[in-house]
Amino acid sequence: MVKRFERVIEYHEITKHHPHRYARSSGVMDWSSEPAPFRSYKGARLIKLPRLETDPAGGHMSLYTRDGISAAPLTLSTVAKFLELSMGLSAWKSFNGATWPLRVNPSSGNLHPTEMQLVLPTLDKDLKGGVYHYAPYFHSLEERAVSGVNLEAGLRENLGEGSFIAALTSIYWRETWKYGERSFRYINLNGGHAMAAMAFSAALLGWRVSYLGASLLRNDAERLMGLDVVPWKESEAEELESVFIVHSAGDELAPVWLPGEMDDIIEGFSSLDFIGEPNTLSETHYPWPTIDEV
Repeated sequence: MVKRFERVIEYHEITKHHPHRYARSSGVMDWSSEPAPFRSYKGARLIKLPRLETDPAGGHMSLYTRDGISAAPLTLSTVAKFLELSMGLSAWKSFNGATWPLRVNPSSGNLHPTEMQLVLPTLDKDLKGGVYHYAPYFHSLEERAVSGVNLEAGLRENLGEGSFIAALTSIYWRETWKYGERSFRYINLNGGHAMAAMAFSAALLGWRVSYLGASLLRNDAERLMGLDVVPWKESEAEELESVFIVHSAGDELAPVWLPGEMDDIIEGFSSLDFIGEPNTLSETHYPWPTIDEV
């Protein structure tokens, strides 16, 4: 553990900018390999989400206090609001013939390496309980796997009614393409922005976002969301960053699984048929082994 800690500190020292030199990067902006800004899963069913028609109730301080905001029921519409106000598109900009999107959660260089995967219960006839990827370009959910009645009941029993899992993943290539060795810093910065956006969005619905931390091991979380079986393109995998339970703000403590129950649920999700092949973001890549090490 000491050596691993020292390696992380070494990384931060190596990747600092100095008065007489910059940290290492490719040195040029290779526009031919610029990553596509949106992840999609070819073959996955696309479920369109309703868009906000009016601003949510509550003023600026409601983002922090939740005063006067009752917990909204968990429905397709409220999940759509949570996603639109945390990970959705906020605007399109144009200049000199170029057009590009902006998102609600800030990102270094507007590169947006952060994606969201969700484990949802059945919300209506069009959305069955299962694993989904949020596609902000279409404001839609991509159905990667359907969990079935038994697994959904197990999740409901352990998470509580009106709760679901939201996980943030990072596509490192989106940052290393521009920032080289410093990109690990920006990956974490982007993740923090996304977490804050999730917390603010949840607050406007009377919900809370609770970090699972050690309650869910990384390998188990990857199996739960089928990230371990996706046929990733070289350098374009989604790396799991953090996992959360989204639940009513009235719950003082976030639900936590017991080890035995966790094993059964993970085993069940491991047997699901996950659908969808991730799109190619770039035809060529420049490797940065330092990022993999840290």
